[in-house]
Amino acid sequence: MIASTYASLLESGLSARSVEQTHCVLHLALKQAMHCGIIGRNPTELVIPPRPRTREMTALNRSQLQHLLNVTAGSRWHVLWVLLGRRVCDSAKRSASSGTILTSRREGWSFGEHCSGILVGD
Repeated sequence: MIASTYASLLESGLSARSVEQTHCVLHLALKQAMHCGIIGRNPTELVIPPRPRTREMTALNRSQLQHLLNVTAGSRWHVLWVLLGRRVCDSAKRSASSGTILTSRREGWSFGEHCSGILVGD
């Protein structure tokens, strides 16, 4: 019955990740019920929930990262993108050993020659 419910949720359009999260919540609730003596065993232990697909990471190139920083300037997320971009660039700098990767200028942020981009999900 649980497995067929998961199948129905998938057919209705929910993602595998959402169904997996549903399984986790149900599993923990039934585990607590078992702990309290309400049920004798947890039926979710017999069901394998759907696994979400793994996504391949792609990288923004230098111009895409610069565009992201320009577009997000002034937003609350801007500093996060700067820090993430700097982290990727600092990693590149360690392997290249010279040059400035990211510098703050009056008109915005500038990336040096060793910065190739930032990883993002699909």
